[in-house]
Amino acid sequence: MEIQPWGEVGSGSNGPRLLLNNESITTHSPLDRTAVGLVDSASNSLTTILNPDSQQLPPAAGMDLTTLARVPGIMLDRAAKAGLDRAALERAAGLAKSDLADPDARIPKTKLYALWREIIRCVDSPLLGLKLGESVRVHDIGLVGYIMASSDTLGNALRSLSRYGRIISEDLTFSLEPRDELVDLEITASVDLVALEHPIISRLSSILASAREITEDDLRPAAVSIPQQAPADPSPFYNFFRCPVQFGAEAAVL
Repeated sequence: MEIQPWGEVGSGSNGPRLLLNNESITTHSPLDRTAVGLVDSASNSLTTILNPDSQQLPPAAGMDLTTLARVPGIMLDRAAKAGLDRAALERAAGLAKSDLADPDARIPKTKLYALWREIIRCVDSPLLGLKLGESVRVHDIGLVGYIMASSDTLGNALRSLSRYGRIISEDLTFSLEPRDELVDLEITASVDLVALEHPIISRLSSILASAREITEDDLRPAAVSIPQQAPADPSPFYNFFRCPVQFGAEAAVL
Protein backbone atom coordinates (compact mmCIF):
# COMPACT_ATOMS: atom_id res chain seq x y z
CA MET A 1 0.00 0.00 0.00
CA GLU A 2 1.29 3.45 -0.72
CA ILE A 3 1.23 5.46 2.44
CA GLN A 4 2.26 9.09 2.47
CA PRO A 5 3.89 9.17 5.87
CA TRP A 6 6.16 12.17 6.01
CA GLY A 7 4.23 15.32 5.29
CA GLU A 8 1.56 17.54 6.65
CA VAL A 9 -2.11 16.76 6.82
CA GLY A 10 -4.29 18.25 4.14
CA SER A 11 -8.06 18.06 3.75
CA GLY A 12 -9.54 15.87 1.05
CA SER A 13 -13.02 14.78 0.11
CA ASN A 14 -12.44 11.39 1.73
CA GLY A 15 -10.73 12.60 4.88
CA PRO A 16 -7.21 13.64 5.87
CA ARG A 17 -4.50 12.76 3.40
CA LEU A 18 -0.75 12.87 3.95
CA LEU A 19 1.31 15.17 1.78
CA LEU A 20 4.97 14.34 1.24
CA ASN A 21 6.45 17.81 1.58
CA ASN A 22 7.83 18.13 5.10
CA GLU A 23 8.26 16.40 8.44
CA SER A 24 5.44 18.19 10.21
CA ILE A 25 3.14 15.27 11.02
CA THR A 26 3.78 14.88 14.71
CA THR A 27 2.92 12.05 17.03
CA HIS A 28 0.74 12.44 20.11
CA SER A 29 1.63 9.54 22.38
CA PRO A 30 3.53 11.13 25.28
CA LEU A 31 5.46 8.76 27.52
CA ASP A 32 6.27 9.23 31.18
CA ARG A 33 9.90 9.78 32.21
CA THR A 34 10.47 6.13 33.06
CA ALA A 35 9.21 4.99 29.64
CA VAL A 36 11.26 7.64 27.85
CA GLY A 37 14.38 6.51 29.68
CA LEU A 38 13.65 2.89 28.77
CA VAL A 39 13.18 3.79 25.12
CA ASP A 40 16.38 5.85 24.98
CA SER A 41 18.43 3.15 26.67
CA ALA A 42 16.96 0.32 24.65
CA SER A 43 17.30 2.25 21.40
CA ASN A 44 20.99 2.80 22.08
CA SER A 45 21.44 -0.87 22.90
CA LEU A 46 19.65 -1.95 19.75
CA THR A 47 21.90 0.26 17.64
CA THR A 48 24.95 -1.60 18.87
CA ILE A 49 23.65 -4.96 17.60
CA LEU A 50 22.62 -3.72 14.18
CA ASN A 51 24.69 -4.45 11.14
CA PRO A 52 26.28 -1.00 10.52
CA ASP A 53 25.82 -1.43 6.77
CA SER A 54 22.15 -2.37 7.03
CA GLN A 55 18.90 -0.90 8.29
CA GLN A 56 17.69 -4.35 9.29
CA LEU A 57 18.77 -6.67 12.06
CA PRO A 58 21.14 -9.34 10.71
CA PRO A 59 19.86 -12.92 10.70
CA ALA A 60 21.05 -15.18 13.49
CA ALA A 61 23.45 -17.59 11.81
CA GLY A 62 22.62 -21.25 12.31
CA MET A 63 19.44 -20.52 14.28
CA ASP A 64 15.77 -20.90 13.46
CA LEU A 65 13.94 -17.65 12.87
CA THR A 66 11.98 -16.46 15.88
CA THR A 67 9.27 -14.02 16.88
CA LEU A 68 8.45 -12.15 20.07
CA ALA A 69 6.22 -14.17 22.35
CA ARG A 70 3.92 -11.15 22.56
CA VAL A 71 2.88 -11.75 18.92
CA PRO A 72 1.12 -15.08 19.57
CA GLY A 73 0.01 -13.58 22.88
CA ILE A 74 -1.89 -10.85 21.06
CA MET A 75 -3.40 -13.40 18.68
CA LEU A 76 -4.52 -15.65 21.53
CA ASP A 77 -6.03 -12.74 23.47
CA ARG A 78 -8.05 -11.58 20.46
CA ALA A 79 -9.09 -15.13 19.61
CA ALA A 80 -10.29 -15.75 23.17
CA LYS A 81 -12.31 -12.53 23.11
CA ALA A 82 -13.92 -13.78 19.89
CA GLY A 83 -15.01 -16.95 21.67
CA LEU A 84 -12.31 -19.43 20.65
CA ASP A 85 -10.81 -21.87 23.15
CA ARG A 86 -7.43 -20.38 24.06
CA ALA A 87 -6.09 -23.54 25.65
CA ALA A 88 -7.03 -25.59 22.58
CA LEU A 89 -5.28 -23.11 20.31
CA GLU A 90 -2.14 -23.25 22.45
CA ARG A 91 -2.12 -27.04 22.30
CA ALA A 92 -2.62 -27.10 18.53
CA ALA A 93 0.31 -24.69 18.06
CA GLY A 94 2.55 -26.54 20.51
CA LEU A 95 2.76 -23.49 22.76
CA ALA A 96 3.49 -24.11 26.44
CA LYS A 97 2.63 -21.66 29.20
CA SER A 98 6.35 -21.09 29.65
CA ASP A 99 6.63 -19.96 26.00
CA LEU A 100 4.24 -17.09 26.68
CA ALA A 101 5.18 -16.17 30.25
CA ASP A 102 7.60 -13.46 29.14
CA PRO A 103 6.15 -11.41 26.25
CA ASP A 104 9.65 -10.36 25.20
CA ALA A 105 10.98 -13.93 25.02
CA ARG A 106 11.55 -15.52 21.61
CA ILE A 107 9.63 -18.45 20.19
CA PRO A 108 10.30 -20.38 16.96
CA LYS A 109 8.44 -19.17 13.89
CA THR A 110 7.10 -22.71 13.40
CA LYS A 111 4.90 -22.32 16.49
CA LEU A 112 3.62 -18.95 15.28
CA TYR A 113 2.77 -20.43 11.87
CA ALA A 114 0.99 -23.36 13.55
CA LEU A 115 -1.08 -20.91 15.60
CA TRP A 116 -2.03 -18.94 12.49
CA ARG A 117 -3.10 -22.12 10.70
CA GLU A 118 -5.27 -23.23 13.62
CA ILE A 119 -6.96 -19.84 14.04
CA ILE A 120 -7.57 -19.64 10.28
CA ARG A 121 -9.10 -23.12 10.39
CA CYS A 122 -11.36 -22.18 13.28
CA VAL A 123 -12.45 -18.75 12.03
CA ASP A 124 -12.55 -19.30 8.26
CA SER A 125 -13.23 -15.66 7.41
CA PRO A 126 -11.57 -13.47 4.75
CA LEU A 127 -11.64 -10.62 7.30
CA LEU A 128 -9.55 -12.42 9.94
CA GLY A 129 -6.23 -10.70 9.24
CA LEU A 130 -7.82 -7.31 8.66
CA LYS A 131 -9.75 -7.34 11.94
CA LEU A 132 -6.83 -8.68 13.95
CA GLY A 133 -4.48 -5.98 12.68
CA GLU A 134 -7.09 -3.28 13.16
CA SER A 135 -7.35 -4.21 16.85
CA VAL A 136 -3.61 -3.89 17.58
CA ARG A 137 -2.44 -0.85 19.55
CA VAL A 138 1.08 0.46 19.05
CA HIS A 139 2.22 -0.41 22.59
CA ASP A 140 1.01 -4.00 22.13
CA ILE A 141 4.17 -4.68 20.13
CA GLY A 142 6.44 -3.72 23.02
CA LEU A 143 9.76 -1.96 22.65
CA VAL A 144 9.42 -1.22 18.94
CA GLY A 145 5.99 0.26 19.58
CA TYR A 146 7.35 2.50 22.34
CA ILE A 147 10.15 3.69 20.06
CA MET A 148 7.61 4.47 17.34
CA ALA A 149 5.32 6.30 19.77
CA SER A 150 8.22 8.36 21.13
CA SER A 151 9.21 9.55 17.63
CA ASP A 152 8.59 13.23 16.93
CA THR A 153 7.09 12.62 13.46
CA LEU A 154 5.30 9.79 11.73
CA GLY A 155 8.13 9.59 9.22
CA ASN A 156 10.61 8.87 12.00
CA ALA A 157 8.19 6.37 13.56
CA LEU A 158 8.05 4.41 10.29
CA ARG A 159 11.82 4.63 9.92
CA SER A 160 12.09 3.05 13.37
CA LEU A 161 9.72 0.27 12.28
CA SER A 162 11.85 -0.31 9.20
CA ARG A 163 15.04 -0.37 11.27
CA TYR A 164 13.88 -2.43 14.24
CA GLY A 165 10.96 -4.36 12.79
CA ARG A 166 12.72 -7.71 12.77
CA ILE A 167 12.81 -7.59 16.55
CA ILE A 168 9.08 -8.26 16.37
CA SER A 169 9.49 -11.15 13.94
CA GLU A 170 12.69 -12.19 12.21
CA ASP A 171 10.92 -13.41 9.07
CA LEU A 172 9.45 -9.98 8.30
CA THR A 173 11.15 -6.91 6.87
CA PHE A 174 9.66 -3.44 6.43
CA SER A 175 11.18 -1.34 3.63
CA LEU A 176 10.58 2.32 2.84
CA GLU A 177 11.04 3.43 -0.76
CA PRO A 178 10.44 7.03 -1.94
CA ARG A 179 8.46 7.17 -5.18
CA ASP A 180 7.64 10.55 -6.69
CA GLU A 181 5.77 12.36 -3.91
CA LEU A 182 4.88 9.13 -2.11
CA VAL A 183 6.70 6.64 0.04
CA ASP A 184 6.03 2.93 -0.38
CA LEU A 185 6.14 0.83 2.76
CA GLU A 186 6.62 -2.76 1.63
CA ILE A 187 6.40 -5.86 3.79
CA THR A 188 8.56 -8.82 2.80
CA ALA A 189 8.00 -12.18 4.45
CA SER A 190 8.80 -15.86 4.07
CA VAL A 191 6.96 -17.85 1.42
CA ASP A 192 5.17 -19.88 4.09
CA LEU A 193 3.88 -16.78 5.85
CA VAL A 194 2.74 -15.14 2.61
CA ALA A 195 0.87 -18.33 1.70
CA LEU A 196 -1.26 -17.96 4.84
CA GLU A 197 -2.38 -14.50 3.59
CA HIS A 198 -3.92 -13.29 6.85
CA PRO A 199 -0.59 -12.58 8.64
CA ILE A 200 0.43 -10.12 5.91
CA ILE A 201 -2.94 -8.37 5.89
CA SER A 202 -2.80 -8.09 9.67
CA ARG A 203 0.61 -6.39 9.45
CA LEU A 204 -0.64 -3.88 6.88
CA SER A 205 -3.74 -3.02 8.88
CA SER A 206 -1.86 -2.85 12.19
CA ILE A 207 0.69 -0.41 10.73
CA LEU A 208 -2.05 1.93 9.57
CA ALA A 209 -3.96 1.54 12.86
CA SER A 210 -0.77 2.41 14.76
CA ALA A 211 -0.09 5.40 12.52
CA ARG A 212 -3.58 6.72 13.16
CA GLU A 213 -3.19 6.10 16.88
CA ILE A 214 0.12 7.87 17.43
CA THR A 215 -0.79 10.86 15.26
CA GLU A 216 -4.36 11.03 16.56
CA ASP A 217 -5.37 11.64 12.95
CA ASP A 218 -7.60 9.76 10.55
CA LEU A 219 -4.82 9.09 8.07
CA ARG A 220 -5.71 7.86 4.58
CA PRO A 221 -3.09 6.10 2.44
CA ALA A 222 -2.83 6.78 -1.27
CA ALA A 223 -3.32 3.07 -2.06
CA VAL A 224 -2.73 -0.41 -0.70
CA SER A 225 -1.62 -3.61 -2.44
CA ILE A 226 -2.54 -6.96 -0.90
CA PRO A 227 -1.43 -10.42 -2.10
CA GLN A 228 -4.75 -11.94 -1.00
CA GLN A 229 -7.40 -12.47 -3.65
CA ALA A 230 -10.44 -10.21 -3.36
CA PRO A 231 -13.16 -11.60 -1.07
CA ALA A 232 -16.77 -11.77 -2.19
CA ASP A 233 -17.43 -8.58 -0.25
CA PRO A 234 -14.33 -6.34 -0.19
CA SER A 235 -16.14 -3.38 1.38
CA PRO A 236 -14.63 -3.89 4.88
CA PHE A 237 -11.16 -3.42 3.34
CA TYR A 238 -12.19 -0.20 1.63
CA ASN A 239 -13.90 1.00 4.80
CA PHE A 240 -10.77 0.48 6.88
CA PHE A 241 -8.04 1.62 4.48
CA ARG A 242 -10.26 4.26 2.82
CA CYS A 243 -8.24 4.22 -0.39
CA PRO A 244 -7.92 2.13 -3.58
CA VAL A 245 -7.12 -1.49 -2.72
CA GLN A 246 -5.39 -3.79 -5.20
CA PHE A 247 -6.05 -7.45 -4.44
CA GLY A 248 -3.95 -10.28 -5.84
CA ALA A 249 -0.86 -8.06 -5.90
CA GLU A 250 2.67 -9.44 -6.08
CA ALA A 251 3.73 -7.53 -2.96
CA ALA A 252 2.20 -6.13 0.22
CA VAL A 253 2.67 -2.38 -0.03
CA LEU A 254 1.24 0.70 1.70
